[in-house]
Amino acid sequence: MANQLTVKNTLLFSTAGAPADTDNITTSTDVLVLPTAKTIEYKNIGNGATGNNKTQTIPELTTTDFTVEVVARTGGALGVAPSYGELLKACGLNEIITANTDVTYTPASTFIQGTAKVYLDGSYRDVTGIVGDITFGGKVGELAKLSFAMKGFTTLGETVGANPTVTVDANENLKVENASIITVGGASIPLTSFEFKTGNQINETNAIGQNEFYISDIKPTINVKAVKTKGVATYWADLNANTVKTVVVTLGTVAGNKITLTATYCNPTNASESDDSGKIVYDETFECQSSAGYDNFSIVYA
Repeated sequence: MANQLTVKNTLLFSTAGAPADTDNITTSTDVLVLPTAKTIEYKNIGNGATGNNKTQTIPELTTTDFTVEVVARTGGALGVAPSYGELLKACGLNEIITANTDVTYTPASTFIQGTAKVYLDGSYRDVTGIVGDITFGGKVGELAKLSFAMKGFTTLGETVGANPTVTVDANENLKVENASIITVGGASIPLTSFEFKTGNQINETNAIGQNEFYISDIKPTINVKAVKTKGVATYWADLNANTVKTVVVTLGTVAGNKITLTATYCNPTNASESDDSGKIVYDETFECQSSAGYDNFSIVYA
């Protein structure tokens, strides 16, 4: 008897139809697609007996929620999209590639869906109509990561199929470290961690000939935690005055291996302080608002 192995886990993902073996995404955790079938409940009443509840599964409305986590990497060269760029696009971001310069992601005016084939040690599941939500962050001294919370349609049964041979992404892992640049309102802060979320509102449509998930709105936020400097606590005044600030997070210093998250219209929504082994650490959350539409934030690979 052979055990089921999670080490043989492969994710193929594309927003341009069925993914090929070359559409492999290197993940930092296993991707497990667990199907959930729609179940209806009804009663057969008439014989006077109890226990009249009945249930029936509707297999054609089988959905799945799954998470994809990747280490923050670039495409390894200027103007080359990261290997997980297709995931960014399925999470409501528009991709603009400028050859030999950069790749920029911003909120899109229309959403596109992704298709995945997820292998697990000799079997696979197809997932269609996928959209998702992004969390991007990290702690100082650790790898920065992106986590994608995805929703899509699948089937109850697995399909037998050998895992394809794929190439693992070997580009540089980006860390949150002293070389990173984190600024709030143009001033560097003694950061301990940051977390950015796109805050996508994902809804489901079930209609004749149209079963899909779609993104109806976004509410991006960024949270920063930093060591408080004695006598300096501008975050309380910012919160009191609704002071809009620009927040910039830059990981990496080498051209072609650098990621910059910029949110220009950040309105503070919450602040707090806590004790961390004798140091005061403050926690500030901003809502990344738009000024002219679709300019809430940008993520640039350069």
